[in-house]
Amino acid sequence: MAVSLDQSQSLCSLRLDGHAGIEVAEELKFLLLQAVAMQKELRVDLQDVTYLDSTVIQLLFAAQRRFLSLGVDFSLVPIPPGIIDSLAGVGLSGFLVRAQ
Repeated sequence: MAVSLDQSQSLCSLRLDGHAGIEVAEELKFLLLQAVAMQKELRVDLQDVTYLDSTVIQLLFAAQRRFLSLGVDFSLVPIPPGIIDSLAGVGLSGFLVRAQ
């Protein structure tokens, strides 16, 4: 599992791939806090994610709320069909709608 954060003048891109389990939560939190501090649009690339742990979902949800409170765009793009089904299955389809 890899987590990376890249930035341009107006955009931050955070990429997750593979199995996003609890073992990446600390690094993900650190990178999300960096992205919040930059106050630039954040796009979270989930294209190659095969699994999202509940801790990772909570971190993404908290980041989304923070970005929205700052008036900064936050998006999850693209979201693999299996991840969409998993999130919808636990009642988080509203999270997906707001984050796209």
